[in-house]
Amino acid sequence: MHCPKCKHDSLLIKGAVGSLRDKYPFPLETSIEQRGLIFTDKVAVVRNKRTGEVVAEVTMGDEGFIFTERVAIARAKDSGEKISKTREGTAGFLLPERMADSYDADTGERTYLTKMVDKGIIFPERVAETRRTDGDEKQKTVTSIKDKGIIFPRKIAETDKE
Repeated sequence: MHCPKCKHDSLLIKGAVGSLRDKYPFPLETSIEQRGLIFTDKVAVVRNKRTGEVVAEVTMGDEGFIFTERVAIARAKDSGEKISKTREGTAGFLLPERMADSYDADTGERTYLTKMVDKGIIFPERVAETRRTDGDEKQKTVTSIKDKGIIFPRKIAETDKE
């Protein structure tokens, strides 16, 4: 069972990882690690699925002074350069749907939109679907959760373009 804060952060992390697909042209694999001894922080470590090389990290934080909001910040592992910032958003008027909006770190322009969708008919699976906001509806990234390992299985988020 996930704590409410972790469950809330999950969509933001998936959105941040989905926005990395244009920067990295290979399948990605993401795992969550806890860092720190006394005050632990959760870090999403993004790897090249084929080689296992760490290419980026996504960290969670709070932004704002009076009205704070959770944000996911994606950084390149080799340079530490900020790639994107993802924050919560909503779509729809009568039945608002929770989404994650990703913004380019350099321009501040909204570049990606992520929402949770059900895929499959017989065995439906809940996945995060990330789309570019520039109107290219054909190109989307799907992030799904898989179990990896036999003796000590752990949850891994796999990201690939459709």
